Amino acid sequence: MRTHLLHITAIRAACKRGRAQRELAGTLTSDATGQRELATLDTITTARLASAVDATTTEPADPTAAELPEVLALLAGELTDDEHGLVATAEMAARIGWQAKLFGEALRRASVNPPTPPRQRIEGSTNPVSVTDLDTVRTTITER
Repeated sequence: MRTHLLHITAIRAACKRGRAQRELAGTLTSDATGQRELATLDTITTARLASAVDATTTEPADPTAAELPEVLALLAGELTDDEHGLVATAEMAARIGWQAKLFGEALRRASVNPPTPPRQRIEGSTNPVSVTDLDTVRTTITER
């Protein structure tokens, strides 16, 4: 699972759902059930916890900023700096574990303009195939 690609809101939502399920199942134990009060901790531990919380608590840079659509987030993590130009849409879809048709639709919804013409002969193919322009994908990711 590629958790580094999940946005913090998605992670928090998953944790909240997981806790609710564990509460229903009765599988919460120890501190998770509130059996240990933080006030009973020694002062050194309390200070260390407080500093750790302060160090990890940050406000989002721009709370109104829209996060990348899933397809663009996956591509941002997959593309290397030396990849440019046209590539078969089916090949890119396979690299991120998607079906080609759903991948193409997701690119259109993410406002990635298709190349002209959208079907071309590449890499010695005998028939035209649907293609994606990696430079356009990069530009769209950067603009968002």
